[in-house]
Amino acid sequence: MEEKIPTARLVLLLIVLIFLLYNLLASMLDKVEENLYLLIFQLGFVLLPSLLITVIGNYDTAKTLRLQLVSGSKITLGIILGFSGWVLIVNLLIWIFKLFPPPPAKEILDKIYPLLLPSPTLEETITKFILVSLLPAMSEEIFFRGLVQKSFEKNWGKFKGIFGAALLFSIYHFHPSRFIPTFLMGAYLGVVASTTDSICVTFIAHFTHNTLIFLWSNFPGITNSLGHWITLPQFIILQLLVFIGCLGLFLTRRRIPNF
Repeated sequence: MEEKIPTARLVLLLIVLIFLLYNLLASMLDKVEENLYLLIFQLGFVLLPSLLITVIGNYDTAKTLRLQLVSGSKITLGIILGFSGWVLIVNLLIWIFKLFPPPPAKEILDKIYPLLLPSPTLEETITKFILVSLLPAMSEEIFFRGLVQKSFEKNWGKFKGIFGAALLFSIYHFHPSRFIPTFLMGAYLGVVASTTDSICVTFIAHFTHNTLIFLWSNFPGITNSLGHWITLPQFIILQLLVFIGCLGLFLTRRRIPNF
């Protein structure tokens, strides 16, 4: 029996409606403090539409959003993929920023910027960690690698589906200076989601990526310790090989028993 999944046209219409609603409420959201803003944005404009469209349309939620569980070995690879991908993206950003000096971080990150600053209390740090690392990884993977990419793949095939979802993922992150790295991240997460037909691994990789950014910005000691290592050519080459190896395992998964 054919999977009941929303059409690409319906999902694109949903994205347009979300965009229009966000712009309609933009002036109100600008007045909201940062923690509440990110909570409203991720839940109200990313996660909730994904759930509503599957429920209202009576679609197969688990299949549409790719909520299937995967093996522990794939979860482990997701962590490794998230780390190596983060190292490569950081170095790509460094190279891009050298060629095209970016505006101040506060302008690029807007409302998210204060959430990446060190917090005076443990409670604030945990709250920021949930909002910066956990919530975006969950909601964005459900929306982009689940709803969007699955519907695109159904209508346009895997390659165009992965490309289209990655393109929208990079546009969603707002600033031109982050477009290429974010697109590449969306593309490799899309490949993993497509080959496993699950967002479990991509959530773990995305969460790992976000967590490293959070630790990097909130704990200067970590920044000073790792800053030298992640830009060493030999370390970059090692992480590139690890990254390619992880992707290769996902792409050839059917040939590996119990993977």
